[in-house]
Amino acid sequence: MQIPFDLIVELGLVVGIFISAIYVAEARPISRAVGGFIVFSVLVAILYLYLGAPYLAGSQIAIYTGAVTGLLLLAMSITKPEVPEEKPDLKMLLGLVSAGVISFIVAWFVFYGYPYTPGISHEVISNLLSRLNELEKGLEITLSNYLWNYRGIDILLQGVMVIGVAAGLSHFFRREVKKE
Repeated sequence: MQIPFDLIVELGLVVGIFISAIYVAEARPISRAVGGFIVFSVLVAILYLYLGAPYLAGSQIAIYTGAVTGLLLLAMSITKPEVPEEKPDLKMLLGLVSAGVISFIVAWFVFYGYPYTPGISHEVISNLLSRLNELEKGLEITLSNYLWNYRGIDILLQGVMVIGVAAGLSHFFRREVKKE
């Protein structure tokens, strides 16, 4: 039995996403967590691109890898400087790599080793897919027209959200000056 290349790429991206998400949660100091978040966001964008959603991948890169990371770096710049980290923990890195390998093996076994075939016939699946295809065409036209006609409102709302988050973070992390 030959493993398709598509499955290897998708599982590799998913495992990379999980490993980088765990790294973001566990990384010390915060600058390393921001770096892990960049890797996480880029891997998610690559997965979107691989699955055929280039606009979603572009949005992922622009919003999360660009704007959110910029806000995190802004918050880091207005807070106290970081304390240097102790020696990197090799045990944590080894645990992350082993968790990724185990996840990959389990996913491969579930997809190809489990001898389960659903009781749904081929005709039922093709009938359902043809109905969904007809519905999708009408929904795609309606949604694309709506997004195109109201794109200015969407851009304004995104700008207001980014400015609001930046203002909230700068207020939250401002330094209190003691008056004597």
